[in-house]
Amino acid sequence: MKWVKILSEPEIGVLVQSLQAVVVKRPYIIFLSGTLGAGKTAFIRHWLMALGVHEHVASPTYSIVQTYTTADDTLHHFDCYRLSGVEMLYDMGVEDYLRDNMLVEWAENGMDSLVKPDLTIDIAFSSDDDRFRVYTITSYTSDITLN
Repeated sequence: MKWVKILSEPEIGVLVQSLQAVVVKRPYIIFLSGTLGAGKTAFIRHWLMALGVHEHVASPTYSIVQTYTTADDTLHHFDCYRLSGVEMLYDMGVEDYLRDNMLVEWAENGMDSLVKPDLTIDIAFSSDDDRFRVYTITSYTSDITLN
């Protein structure tokens, strides 16, 4: 099932709340794709804020993964931009992260060989106005129904 939304940055919070309402399966895996600067980390920042994470959220480009703990869950934010394959993920002990929720940027650099997502979110610049992004959201599980 696929869903497309065109939103500005202030509207991301509403999209996040809608998605969090339907992503009830735990643990969940969400892949985010898009060009550099499209807004993958901004989306993850909104996702974490909606979960009650109030610390600074930056893309873990150099550390590869940043872990956040909420009252209910543990979530790992992966940025696989610098990876050259799944071997690097195994070297860092990725198996230890698979039992928790995961938001993954640049999954095509190795993570997609290891796990399959429940949801993918592709973020693209709007051709009409660069203040807007086109979010193409695809569900790969019957547990997540997009309206």
